[in-house]
Amino acid sequence: MKTSTLIPKMSNEKVLKWYKQIKPIVRKNNKTFVFHTDLSPREVTDVSFTWLEDKKMDKISLDDLYEIKDIYMYHPYVNYMTFVPTIAEVIKQIPKRIINKVVAFEILDCLNQVKDRHHISIVRLYGKAE
Repeated sequence: MKTSTLIPKMSNEKVLKWYKQIKPIVRKNNKTFVFHTDLSPREVTDVSFTWLEDKKMDKISLDDLYEIKDIYMYHPYVNYMTFVPTIAEVIKQIPKRIINKVVAFEILDCLNQVKDRHHISIVRLYGKAE
C-alpha cells in the first residue's frame, strides 16, 4: 500500500506509548464511552476503533474533560460508504505542540469530501479538567 503524505509518520511503538494517555471517545445510545487501555497493539494500529466490540469500552463523563480544539484529520479512503478510522491515524495527526495535553479524542464528523484518496474528518481533542 502506498504511504500517505497526509498522515505524519510515527512508529507503532510511539503510537502505543501515546495510546496509554490518549483514548478514543465513542457515543452510543446518547451515552459516552471511552476504550480500555487493554486493546491489543493491532487494535490500536490496524483496526477501526468504531468497529470494536462494546465490551472493550468503559462509560465516562465529559465533565472530567475540557475541549482543547477541533481539527481536520485524514483517514485512508476505502469507498464513499466505508469510513474506518484507526486510533493510530488520529494520534499521528495530533499537533506536537499540544499532544502532551490530549487525553481523549472524538470524531465529530466524516465530511463528504475526499482529498488524495483520504476521507476528511473533524476530530475534537480533549484535555483532563482540573
